[in-house]
Amino acid sequence: MVAAVSSISGYEGQPSAQLITTNQGCTPYLASTQEMLPYEITNDTADNNMMRSQSGFIKIVEMGEVIGNHADGIENDCSYLTNSWNYGGQWELDADVDIIAATGGLSGSMLIEHEMDGHQFVYPAIAIEDFYDAGEFLHSNPGNTPPFYANTLKNQLVLNSQAQDHTWQTAYEASSASFMRTLLSGQFLSNQSTSTEMVLTFPTKNAYVNYTNPYYLPPFTEHFQSNGACETIPTRTYDNNGVLEPMVNPQAASLCRSVNVLGFNHANYPATPYLLEQYHNVIDIQSELGTVEFDFSHFATAEVIDAANNNERYVYFGLPVIGVIMHRVEAGGNTALTMQEMTHSQHIVTDLIFEDGF
Repeated sequence: MVAAVSSISGYEGQPSAQLITTNQGCTPYLASTQEMLPYEITNDTADNNMMRSQSGFIKIVEMGEVIGNHADGIENDCSYLTNSWNYGGQWELDADVDIIAATGGLSGSMLIEHEMDGHQFVYPAIAIEDFYDAGEFLHSNPGNTPPFYANTLKNQLVLNSQAQDHTWQTAYEASSASFMRTLLSGQFLSNQSTSTEMVLTFPTKNAYVNYTNPYYLPPFTEHFQSNGACETIPTRTYDNNGVLEPMVNPQAASLCRSVNVLGFNHANYPATPYLLEQYHNVIDIQSELGTVEFDFSHFATAEVIDAANNNERYVYFGLPVIGVIMHRVEAGGNTALTMQEMTHSQHIVTDLIFEDGF
């Protein structure tokens, strides 16, 4: 992905983004260079500027395993695959032709390159296992925008060294269960030669809070408005000895987007954005070295049923969030960059429900 200026009618000149790929494989409708399209942004009358496409996350889903003539097309005739979705082609008529169950095993990594100085961050992709129920697949036209949160209503959890299956009402809840966090924490560095930034991503937030729904669904608690759906998250900072910093606490972060980039502000070293032009939020700190914590414990899901016992229900506390922390260190004219997932904790409680009530 690279920054760009939109050429789409109605959005000309707005800051945007483009996808560039050097992959030689067959990817119908994904040319290099492919400009970001405004599908959902167009429908959001509150904020439909293409600048929104410059920060976000990418989701990759294995739809199934291609076999037969279409498998041959992957190697030898890419136009055959593309045309199969058009003009009465086989996949336009029946998307299940030459497709068998997804086998899993997708892997990948993310590389972020700063466009001005060329520095790069590398971070491994996060994968969900058993995205489908056994033996299933979901194949659709690449031009569509299905939600693809998961194609199962179950998630598996290890409690007290035992694996348990929980059954949810919707697929997005099952997917969210994998990311439920009550606490995120990470170390910050801030002085003349070091800086820290964080990215807090809610990968399923759009299913709970969006412009088409005037309400919100738990565990989220805020309505979608022109600046997003802003959840207030209690935030604490500690010095390197684990002592709460009294001059800047208590404080809170307002997380409005699906992807939120945060910086740190020290009295002697003010926050200077590096990942994007302007931070979505800033955390105040006293120390040059310490720890930050984000507390999501006051959020909670609706109850979920234990798949092996309909009388046993569970509540997951927290929000479905992924925290990534980035450190940049300047030394001797060189720049060192690191990026890693933040430390997290999860809290789940159970209620045993009997026929005559709790």
